[in-house]
Amino acid sequence: MAMSRLVAARKLQRVTRGVYSLPQRAISAQRSLAEVALRVPRGVVCLLSALCLHGIGAQAPLEVWLAIPQTIPAPRLGSPALRVVRRSGAAPSA
Repeated sequence: MAMSRLVAARKLQRVTRGVYSLPQRAISAQRSLAEVALRVPRGVVCLLSALCLHGIGAQAPLEVWLAIPQTIPAPRLGSPALRVVRRSGAAPSA
């Protein structure tokens, strides 16, 4: 209820179900990664996206690289674009 009022008052913008942002907030690599992390909780940011997040390398990927378990279906997100890879074992945690 409170979120609906904030959206109606234009203090928040609804990105997708359960994901909100400040209005006129620029799309960035970090925002895209945060949105994917919220929408795919069992996914792990990997490869080019992880390198970019940590400031390693010179490439900025056009899509978010995401590793997911083999047992779950690939997520279908309209935006941001995803590149899904399958992982066979447990993901390491930091």
